[in-house]
Amino acid sequence: MKNLALILLLCPVFLFCQTEQIHFSKKLEYEVKTDRKSNTFLLDLYYSPDGLFINTLDEYKDEHNLFVKSAVMAQLNVDLDKNASFLPRVDTLSSITFEKTKEKNTIAGLTCTYYKMSPNPKNFKICIAEDNPIDLLSNIPQKNSNLKGLILQFGEGRYMLTLQSIQEYSNYISLDFSAEKEKFQKQQGYQEGSLRADDDEFSEYDGESYRSGYKTSGEEEGSLAIDNLEEGEGYYWNGIPRYCQELDSKIPDFKNKELKGHVQNYAGQVCDMYLSFVEKRQMVGKKITLDLIRYEENYFRNTEFDKNDRKLLDTFLNNLD
Repeated sequence: MKNLALILLLCPVFLFCQTEQIHFSKKLEYEVKTDRKSNTFLLDLYYSPDGLFINTLDEYKDEHNLFVKSAVMAQLNVDLDKNASFLPRVDTLSSITFEKTKEKNTIAGLTCTYYKMSPNPKNFKICIAEDNPIDLLSNIPQKNSNLKGLILQFGEGRYMLTLQSIQEYSNYISLDFSAEKEKFQKQQGYQEGSLRADDDEFSEYDGESYRSGYKTSGEEEGSLAIDNLEEGEGYYWNGIPRYCQELDSKIPDFKNKELKGHVQNYAGQVCDMYLSFVEKRQMVGKKITLDLIRYEENYFRNTEFDKNDRKLLDTFLNNLD
């Protein structure tokens, strides 16, 4: 089951809010090299003083749109009318300490200075064209400085992001950033206060803190995290059972319509549980998802159905994969 705060993210964002047009004036093309064999791809970054829009393909050739502003990095959904809203995968950027070095480089015709960063477990370096009018650092929180400038290179060794070109550009998206950020902050507060993800990802099932609630968990209307996945997000779909992508069409035509709803919820919560091991953004509340799975199993065991519905149910559960 997706966390309660994720439901807020799906509420209509343009009904009672003030959207703003964020205009992008520059297109920056970066080459990204990774430690995977023959895996070099391009990343397009669109610059605005009001935020950064990043478009890229991951190693699975899935397209991602990211927006960075005021220490928030969010994956965006952008419709055909250029209206944008946050998807549930949102991060806050940690504060960084920059330490200037004497090393310099010339990249794409621009001179930059290398900086060390901390925290930085991979020992990446960043090469910055200081005081360049294309300021990519203003949206990154800094501990010890107010460094400004254009990032020309980032990485170390087998992972490297390097600027290739800068082009004039003119386009925009419409986004109510304040409203979207507020929803994300509510989501964070809910996760931190209710889920308490500790060092062990199964800490929710600690014997000292476990509270039984599965027998009543299904009394409230549930919702599914898989409903937030797009068709092109192959990385996530590949990590969960195949039926999850066509869930509605896989449910048998039971005579008992109430049973159909319970079966759909059960199968969907199983999808969510598998999804929780693929995604890392806490889209899925494992405790409530397990409770809902147990709730439905209890319902199947203790409810009488006619002979045909029972046969359909048993066949469906036995072949669910």
